[in-house]
Amino acid sequence: MDVLAFGRQLLILGTCLTGMIFVLSLAGILRKDRRFVTSARVGLYALFMVVGGSALSLVYGFVAGIYDCTYVYDYSEKLLPLSYKIAGLWGGLNGSLLFWTFLVRSSQRWWGSSTGTARATPPAGDWSRTSTSS
Repeated sequence: MDVLAFGRQLLILGTCLTGMIFVLSLAGILRKDRRFVTSARVGLYALFMVVGGSALSLVYGFVAGIYDCTYVYDYSEKLLPLSYKIAGLWGGLNGSLLFWTFLVRSSQRWWGSSTGTARATPPAGDWSRTSTSS
């Protein structure tokens, strides 16, 4: 299988995974069931891997010089240094959107694990909101 075709399939999988994460999150909120929310969180980690794999496959296309892909052909050249070939990922609109999606996913992954928000969800069955009244 071609690496760039694999990256494209990863993007399709990421789109389906995003829809599944949305549905699981919504179901967890409406049904007040923590299992759905936990499953959606696992899906977010999987989405991080899928988007990262897709970005890496495009970078591989630049580094290996796979000029069959229109994006690589338009934003790369055979004689460019390696750093410029890697930077070709965000040279055009599509690659830039992929790169920024990967950055947002990685920052959300880092932020969630470093701030302890993964442990801040309420225990199962305790979804009531407390309000302070004076």
